[in-house]
Amino acid sequence: MSLNVRRLATLAGVAVLGGAVSLANGAEPGGSHHAASSPGPAAAAAAPAPAVIAAARTIARAHVGALRHARRPGHDAIAASVASGPLLSGGLIDPATSREVVGGRSAAWVVSSSDGQSVCAVLRQGAAACSSVAALVDDGLSPGVMGRMGEPFHVFGVTADDVSEVVLVQTGGSRTSVSVTDNFFDVSADDWPASL
Repeated sequence: MSLNVRRLATLAGVAVLGGAVSLANGAEPGGSHHAASSPGPAAAAAAPAPAVIAAARTIARAHVGALRHARRPGHDAIAASVASGPLLSGGLIDPATSREVVGGRSAAWVVSSSDGQSVCAVLRQGAAACSSVAALVDDGLSPGVMGRMGEPFHVFGVTADDVSEVVLVQTGGSRTSVSVTDNFFDVSADDWPASL
């Protein structure tokens, strides 16, 4: 399956990480500290029951093969420097579900959210792109964009199992096809991405 018409403009939020910007579907607008802050007492009381979380993770594994891989101790763990960063330190993801993946230009992790309702791609630089499992199944991918001054844009994300290629269209009209490996894609872009 090739996705070439998904507009990056529909991404829901922006997370700022020490000079890096990551647009992540399902993130909360207002920056990484807001999106990754610890839940207050009302949010903690509304946390889903363990059975609901387990059922959601089962659905995520059914659509994201990387989450079905056997966990490799010492290999799949998210680096401590990333796990303690502003996006992840507040409990956004469940570190026990992380799987290291390599695709395109770098290694990253595919991981379930702590409530089991979302799947995220987490880059070694600390950026994350997350979508609800339902949106990932419907849209086929959860894209993110990270950019630093003077560097190419970093377009990355998680895909559903049936996506084998992503086509990046830049604002200048150039097109780049990138293969998906273990539900992960990662590609450089000189221009702001217009669509996937």
